[in-house]
Amino acid sequence: MTAHQTSSPDIEDREDMTLAGEYSALWSARSQAPDLFEFLRTHPNVEREQRSRLLFVDQARTWASGEGRTVEEYLRGCPELAVDTDLVLKLLVREYHFHETSPSITGFVDRFPLLRNQLLDQLCVIDNERTSAHLSSVGLSSDDVDLTQASSLIDIPRPEETIFEPVHHNANHTVTLTVARPSKKKGEKPNPTEPLPVSGPRRLRQCFPFDTLRAELADELESHMVEKSFSPGEYLIRQGDPGDSLILIRDGWANIVVADEHGVPHEIDRSGPGAILGEMALLTEAPRSANIIACDEVKISVLSAQTFHEYATKHPQISEVLTQLFAERLGGNRRDVLAGKKLDRYRIVRRLGRGGMAIVYEGADDESGRRVALKMLSHRLVYDKPSLAWFQREADIIERFEHENIVKMSGRFHAFHSYFIVMEFCDGITLERLVRLNGPMNPDDFRKTFGQLAAALLYAHERDVIHRDLKPVNMMVNFDGMLKLMDFGLAMPLHTVPDALELDRQVVGTPRYMAPEQLMGRELTEAADYFSLGCTAYKLLTGDSLFVESDVIKLREIHASWNAPDFASLHPTFSPEICELLTGCLQRKPEARVCDLAKYALWAKPLDVTRLL
Repeated sequence: MTAHQTSSPDIEDREDMTLAGEYSALWSARSQAPDLFEFLRTHPNVEREQRSRLLFVDQARTWASGEGRTVEEYLRGCPELAVDTDLVLKLLVREYHFHETSPSITGFVDRFPLLRNQLLDQLCVIDNERTSAHLSSVGLSSDDVDLTQASSLIDIPRPEETIFEPVHHNANHTVTLTVARPSKKKGEKPNPTEPLPVSGPRRLRQCFPFDTLRAELADELESHMVEKSFSPGEYLIRQGDPGDSLILIRDGWANIVVADEHGVPHEIDRSGPGAILGEMALLTEAPRSANIIACDEVKISVLSAQTFHEYATKHPQISEVLTQLFAERLGGNRRDVLAGKKLDRYRIVRRLGRGGMAIVYEGADDESGRRVALKMLSHRLVYDKPSLAWFQREADIIERFEHENIVKMSGRFHAFHSYFIVMEFCDGITLERLVRLNGPMNPDDFRKTFGQLAAALLYAHERDVIHRDLKPVNMMVNFDGMLKLMDFGLAMPLHTVPDALELDRQVVGTPRYMAPEQLMGRELTEAADYFSLGCTAYKLLTGDSLFVESDVIKLREIHASWNAPDFASLHPTFSPEICELLTGCLQRKPEARVCDLAKYALWAKPLDVTRLL
């Protein structure tokens, strides 16, 4: 049992909490991040545990702010840490967790050769667990795929990915999951009827995304293109120029370079034969967002914006396929092309995350300087009417909410050929990541957390809205200790209405947190949220998922005969009220579930987040 799992911290822990809390408070009081190393110099007699706690707080806050500090930076600022291998190892594992997408394990562990084997063991366990969950969600198992190669074979959802499944009212429920095609270098996707040469000039109909058009239509577009040649170092496109054309690189290679708001150039990509460039300007009528500079002799074909729009008007599928390319470029793993741009009254700071339907950015209000979160509908869905209706309904729901434990919305707008929701910026850490970093919550922290969550859900239910996707990753604890329930993308009215969206007739949610009736696509009530709430509570209390399985069909089979266990016997340390909570929420039949949200809301108190990091 760790110090964080005891109900009565000792004096040293209380001093540690105060020092870490003092440092964390500096983040909120200043416009810039405080200097950790200066803070440590002003506290020369800090104990090892206190120093570790300060490092953990700084690490969490720098990664939350987008300026994630590496372990090497900590060692440069505090060289004495080098002899504390346990602490360095823990900092490295935590850094790996803080990455939005898992970095290459090989490259990560090679940073510290002396700790390589220990670090490799821990990170492989983490990645194998993640990959197993990913594979299960697409109907595979670790026996089917070499886990060390799985991520390069298929672009698979994140472990708690939301699924969308049409309901089939027959005995054979077929799960419909969309799996993205494997990633590829630009220009390398072959036409199934005509092999693409390994080198040499490319045809438009051979290049993604125009390879999805009828060959005749792509060839007709290509007949209007004008050929140009460039020598090494010449600019094909200059950042800021009018977006007046689409470009196909037929031969040679070019660097894509973006100058940030300070004029500092960043090479974000390199494109070669078959690459399509300039689609953003055509879709948004915005100036060029990057410089494109020839690396060697480059030959291109240019399609004017006027010709493109004439054909797109007659053939809407041309615009649709181009948005696929735009969507692939936005939210990419390298520098995001929106970083630094101003949309409506907001300047994009960085990407916070991306999911199946949307990309979320941190933005700054140019008028007030206020930090906001901007949720943008993915460009691959802007022509999909059900998805657009779904996105707009989320905005309609949270727009009328006003509760301290529910993320607030402050506006919406249309820009960059997509739709944005402006939301309160949550400066904190998700419960999923908090439990992953720190382990199970102690009873006192759990009560405070669950109380805030119950208050938020009670507020939504009283307004006839069910969430449908309650899980720890959708719950953020800010550094001031306040919990925020987020992501109402799957929320729906409690009572079915005649014009209900098609999405309300689909199986949606995160399988291992879904109630049995939700997995079966049946009519839902507040009780469906109770079940998800029980699964979430179990994860917070134990660090483990109540249901390890992620496959929808297998979970349906499990729930057909599953009954809530005797939690008192299974977990003797659980108090009677905790056992009562879990048992009441986790009944198989919805009518048997009991969850007095008003009673549990009385538990709500801010958390001391610095103790949990």
